[in-house]
Amino acid sequence: YLFLATKRLGKKDCRISLLCGVALLALSCFHTSYFNEEINFGRIALSRVVAGFGFALFLPPIFRLCFRTFTEDLTPKVVGMFQVVRALSSGLGASIYTTLWQRRQVFYHDRLGSEITLYSPEIQEFFVDAAKFHIRGDKAVEQLELFLNRRSTALALDDCFWLMGWICVGLIVLTGFTLLWNKQLFLPEEKI
Repeated sequence: YLFLATKRLGKKDCRISLLCGVALLALSCFHTSYFNEEINFGRIALSRVVAGFGFALFLPPIFRLCFRTFTEDLTPKVVGMFQVVRALSSGLGASIYTTLWQRRQVFYHDRLGSEITLYSPEIQEFFVDAAKFHIRGDKAVEQLELFLNRRSTALALDDCFWLMGWICVGLIVLTGFTLLWNKQLFLPEEKI
């Protein structure tokens, strides 16, 4: 698909493909932000397929914008600089995402866990239901902790994907501002 997207969209203004790719990534992020701890394979697959098409439309214009403005003698330096910036940005983004996810998970675990007491009606009902499955005592408390961890993880991931969706919307707006600039800077070069 990446080959077809590059071949077909190579004759167009690369900002259009970039906007479509980022819009698909935003849709995938917003769709993923509504997942919960009882998610099924179909919803995950749909979200990942949409994100895959978004990346396929996103990557060719990025490469074209990075490399077409420099002469051939500067290409090795440009490629090296591009790879360094890409690697540093990926590492920084992954660490920020992981930190944000873990902190949101602790936040939700604390908020949801603060409402749990042995004497609340919901917890008493949980222990009664757990006893029907021969889960009593410490095992029931462990199961309750497991459910609390799953719920807090799901809510934290929802927040992270919601943030990523809005970041993509911001990128769409920023890319939209480039439509005010000279169109020739973003068209593919003519073959001689």
